[in-house]
Amino acid sequence: MSYDSGFKDPFRDEFNLSINFINNYISKKIQLLNLDTTEDFNTIHIEPTFMNVGVNKKVAGSKTIKISLYFDKEYYMSIGEVDKIEYCLKLVYDGCEQLFKTNNFLLLELNNIFITFKEAGYINRLLYKTKKFKDNKLEVKLYRDFTSTSLSLNLIVVNLENKEVLLNDILIKTLPDELCFNPLFKDIILLNNQLIITEFQNRPKFIFELGDVLQKEFKFKVTEFGLTYRLEMM
Repeated sequence: MSYDSGFKDPFRDEFNLSINFINNYISKKIQLLNLDTTEDFNTIHIEPTFMNVGVNKKVAGSKTIKISLYFDKEYYMSIGEVDKIEYCLKLVYDGCEQLFKTNNFLLLELNNIFITFKEAGYINRLLYKTKKFKDNKLEVKLYRDFTSTSLSLNLIVVNLENKEVLLNDILIKTLPDELCFNPLFKDIILLNNQLIITEFQNRPKFIFELGDVLQKEFKFKVTEFGLTYRLEMM
């Protein structure tokens, strides 16, 4: 939702923040399909506006096609969270339907993406990284959960011998903005009896004592490296 949409801040900023997870989910799923649209654009921008314009011309200097559709702010503000998500998904579908009127295959694939998203509870979950430390008989996984209200990183530690889950909790939770979230983590390291999650420059950020992990205690220290992270955000 841009400045040209006719909607003002703070609503516009709050709306854009809340739909980041939808944009991210749909974009990644469509990229995996490797579809050929036979068109001279590779990006679709659907703009919620106060009036229904339809398919606009391409954005200058890019391979983006813009579609402006009427957005009923009053209705949107009156409905629940799930209904808001489905209202936005309908806008995406309606926009693509205008663009690909004769391509039923593309629309069917888009609908399948929406069904899968709904079955996942409209949570954009991604396995970010998994590592096995055979000498310590541990497997460590980092899952990213992206929703309309937050981005969170879940840490799961499993005993490789008996498959017992030692830890399963949220390590990081921020606003639903990847610029705030992504620099906070990069790799998983086990060194000197410490389980370490590094930040984007691969410096230690979150440090667990191995003894605490084995006792199923979700305790960790946060270093001063990289971006400031406040525990109260969790």
